[in-house]
Amino acid sequence: MRTIISINILLLLSIFFGCANKSNPVEPIAPAEGIFGKWDWVKTVPREGDIPIITPGTTGFTKRYQFAQDSTFAAWVNDSIIYQGKYSIKRELNFFTSPDSGDVLSINEAWFSDGNQWVINWQHRDTLQLIGLCLDCADQVFSRIP
Repeated sequence: MRTIISINILLLLSIFFGCANKSNPVEPIAPAEGIFGKWDWVKTVPREGDIPIITPGTTGFTKRYQFAQDSTFAAWVNDSIIYQGKYSIKRELNFFTSPDSGDVLSINEAWFSDGNQWVINWQHRDTLQLIGLCLDCADQVFSRIP
């Protein structure tokens, strides 16, 4: 009887996990090519449960990132440039992508105020989620500017 219950549970789990995320597949894109262009900040999602989601509407300011093909990066707040520097993308294994490798975006200056390392999570070709590489970081979501 235990064997039959165990098999049924395994079967249900296989069906559940085999069907997950099939309804909205992410188009495969090369990270380096996919990140080129300008991105408007949509929201920041803190990992602490009691801190609300932060948006341009709740803060009163906007942010924009630009990633160029020559590995230059620029950031704006309310149309004023606040940072220019270099970026890189490397595939590596870390706590946030385990057990798989993830694409890690690094801003090559440690003092950039929004952080300097994120795991890239492509939610859609025009939606970029940056997952901060620290336990108490917030995750940021951006929308591509056409």
